[in-house]
Amino acid sequence: MKYERKVEVPASAEATWRVLEDVESFPSWTPTFEQVDLQGPLQKGTRVRIKQPGRGAVTYEVQELEPGRRFQWGSRGAGNDQRADHVVEPTGPESCAVTLTFEMTGLLGGIAGGLFGGKIRGMVDTEAKALRKRLSS
Repeated sequence: MKYERKVEVPASAEATWRVLEDVESFPSWTPTFEQVDLQGPLQKGTRVRIKQPGRGAVTYEVQELEPGRRFQWGSRGAGNDQRADHVVEPTGPESCAVTLTFEMTGLLGGIAGGLFGGKIRGMVDTEAKALRKRLSS
């Protein structure tokens, strides 16, 4: 199961990146996060404990990082790998596009995607809208 949402943001890529790299502030601007505990600097290999509505806390690991442009975090479970990607692309001096992607793979990833796909898509859409709103003010 893979879901991708692209949103146009009325802010520079630099300003947008500053909001996204401050992962511990996510709960202050999007209802899709209740708590984010970054266990070190935002860099490849750093663990992040995430609590989201309706889910138990999950520990993710930063898997990819391109400062100013992209980070991806993910977790591995029994038969289910999850990844969330955040990509910023400038579209003008005071605008950019952000692509949010959530993917589940593995033996149970397809089953979980079928069961929870609607909720996952809703959360990704909500995060995209909240990010746009956060950067519009």
